[in-house]
Amino acid sequence: MRTLRVSDFVTPLSDEELAQPPEVAEDAPRLKSNDTLEASLRAFDASGATRIAVFDPADPARQTGWAVYARALATFNTALIEANIEEHR
Repeated sequence: MRTLRVSDFVTPLSDEELAQPPEVAEDAPRLKSNDTLEASLRAFDASGATRIAVFDPADPARQTGWAVYARALATFNTALIEANIEEHR
């Protein structure tokens, strides 16, 4: 199974959010777009959050989107199904 990254399932900021980026609490969990899917699932599990702010790895102050728990799980499930199909060909 290929390595999946947060960038594979991130929800980009809306135009409104880009114009006025949302405030993210200092103690809130954060991800970078190049973090792995596994790291994001661990962050969701540890925090109990349903969405986590995603930041640009080259500019850690710039939020680029949201990692949404349901989309992370859907991405994981799709990858598992694809790996299973490939394995049984």
